[in-house]
Amino acid sequence: MGKRWTQTDSLHLTAPGWQALGVVHFDMNHRGLDLSPSEKTHILDVIAGIDWSRSNKAWVDDAALGQWAVPKNGTTEQVVILGAGRNNTQAIIDYLRKMTGLQARLDALAAETEPATV
Repeated sequence: MGKRWTQTDSLHLTAPGWQALGVVHFDMNHRGLDLSPSEKTHILDVIAGIDWSRSNKAWVDDAALGQWAVPKNGTTEQVVILGAGRNNTQAIIDYLRKMTGLQARLDALAAETEPATV
Protein backbone atom coordinates (compact mmCIF):
# COMPACT_ATOMS: atom_id res chain seq x y z
CA MET A 1 0.00 0.00 0.00
CA GLY A 2 3.05 2.18 0.04
CA LYS A 3 2.61 5.66 1.43
CA ARG A 4 -1.13 5.09 1.86
CA TRP A 5 -0.39 2.73 4.76
CA THR A 6 0.26 5.69 7.06
CA GLN A 7 -2.77 7.80 6.09
CA THR A 8 -4.34 8.06 9.52
CA ASP A 9 -7.78 8.99 8.20
CA SER A 10 -8.07 5.78 6.17
CA LEU A 11 -10.35 2.96 7.23
CA HIS A 12 -7.63 0.31 7.28
CA LEU A 13 -6.23 2.00 10.40
CA THR A 14 -9.53 1.96 12.31
CA ALA A 15 -10.39 -0.84 14.73
CA PRO A 16 -12.89 -2.39 12.28
CA GLY A 17 -10.32 -2.10 9.47
CA TRP A 18 -7.59 -3.86 11.46
CA GLN A 19 -10.02 -6.56 12.54
CA ALA A 20 -11.20 -7.13 8.98
CA LEU A 21 -7.62 -7.41 7.73
CA GLY A 22 -6.94 -9.97 10.45
CA VAL A 23 -9.96 -12.04 9.43
CA VAL A 24 -8.89 -11.97 5.79
CA HIS A 25 -5.40 -13.11 6.84
CA PHE A 26 -7.02 -15.96 8.79
CA ASP A 27 -9.18 -16.83 5.76
CA MET A 28 -6.12 -16.99 3.53
CA ASN A 29 -3.88 -18.99 5.84
CA HIS A 30 -5.97 -21.06 8.24
CA ARG A 31 -9.30 -21.96 6.62
CA GLY A 32 -8.07 -24.80 4.45
CA LEU A 33 -8.50 -22.94 1.16
CA ASP A 34 -5.13 -24.23 -0.07
CA LEU A 35 -4.33 -20.99 -1.90
CA SER A 36 -1.29 -20.93 -4.12
CA PRO A 37 1.35 -18.23 -3.61
CA SER A 38 0.11 -16.45 -6.74
CA GLU A 39 -3.49 -16.51 -5.46
CA LYS A 40 -2.36 -15.02 -2.15
CA THR A 41 -0.40 -12.35 -4.00
CA HIS A 42 -3.47 -11.53 -6.08
CA ILE A 43 -5.62 -11.16 -2.95
CA LEU A 44 -3.04 -8.89 -1.33
CA ASP A 45 -2.79 -6.82 -4.53
CA VAL A 46 -6.58 -6.37 -4.55
CA ILE A 47 -6.56 -5.27 -0.91
CA ALA A 48 -3.67 -2.87 -1.58
CA GLY A 49 -5.56 -1.45 -4.57
CA ILE A 50 -8.67 -0.61 -2.57
CA ASP A 51 -9.25 3.06 -1.87
CA TRP A 52 -9.30 2.91 1.94
CA SER A 53 -9.98 6.63 2.29
CA ARG A 54 -13.21 7.80 3.85
CA SER A 55 -13.96 9.64 0.61
CA ASN A 56 -14.41 6.34 -1.25
CA LYS A 57 -18.15 6.16 -1.86
CA ALA A 58 -17.91 2.37 -2.31
CA TRP A 59 -17.77 2.06 1.48
CA VAL A 60 -21.38 3.21 1.54
CA ASP A 61 -22.66 1.99 -1.83
CA ASP A 62 -21.01 -1.44 -1.97
CA ALA A 63 -19.92 -2.24 1.57
CA ALA A 64 -22.99 -0.76 3.31
CA LEU A 65 -20.69 0.77 5.89
CA GLY A 66 -22.26 3.83 7.51
CA GLN A 67 -23.71 6.67 5.51
CA TRP A 68 -22.49 9.37 3.13
CA ALA A 69 -22.50 12.73 4.91
CA VAL A 70 -20.43 15.67 6.06
CA PRO A 71 -19.02 14.67 9.46
CA LYS A 72 -19.23 16.95 12.48
CA ASN A 73 -16.67 19.75 12.05
CA GLY A 74 -15.98 18.48 8.51
CA THR A 75 -16.13 20.25 5.18
CA THR A 76 -16.59 17.46 2.62
CA GLU A 77 -18.79 14.42 2.33
CA GLN A 78 -17.32 11.10 3.35
CA VAL A 79 -18.37 7.82 4.86
CA VAL A 80 -19.57 8.38 8.40
CA ILE A 81 -19.54 5.18 10.41
CA LEU A 82 -22.51 5.03 12.70
CA GLY A 83 -22.21 3.30 16.04
CA ALA A 84 -19.49 0.86 16.87
CA GLY A 85 -19.04 -2.82 17.08
CA ARG A 86 -19.30 -5.97 15.09
CA ASN A 87 -21.57 -4.71 12.29
CA ASN A 88 -18.96 -2.25 11.01
CA THR A 89 -16.24 -4.88 11.10
CA GLN A 90 -18.48 -7.39 9.33
CA ALA A 91 -19.32 -4.87 6.60
CA ILE A 92 -15.62 -4.41 5.85
CA ILE A 93 -14.96 -8.17 6.02
CA ASP A 94 -17.81 -8.85 3.61
CA TYR A 95 -16.55 -6.16 1.22
CA LEU A 96 -12.97 -7.47 1.28
CA ARG A 97 -14.09 -11.06 0.79
CA LYS A 98 -16.25 -10.03 -2.15
CA MET A 99 -13.59 -7.87 -3.79
CA THR A 100 -10.83 -10.48 -3.41
CA GLY A 101 -12.91 -13.49 -4.43
CA LEU A 102 -12.45 -15.09 -1.02
CA GLN A 103 -16.20 -15.28 -0.41
CA ALA A 104 -16.72 -17.57 -3.41
CA ARG A 105 -13.85 -19.78 -2.23
CA LEU A 106 -15.24 -19.92 1.31
CA ASP A 107 -18.72 -20.76 0.00
CA ALA A 108 -17.30 -23.58 -2.16
CA LEU A 109 -15.34 -24.95 0.80
CA ALA A 110 -18.44 -24.87 2.99
CA ALA A 111 -20.44 -26.72 0.33
CA GLU A 112 -17.76 -29.41 0.16
CA THR A 113 -17.68 -29.95 3.91
CA GLU A 114 -21.43 -29.83 4.65
CA PRO A 115 -22.78 -33.18 5.73
CA ALA A 116 -25.15 -34.81 3.28
CA THR A 117 -28.81 -34.65 4.26
CA VAL A 118 -30.97 -37.66 3.83
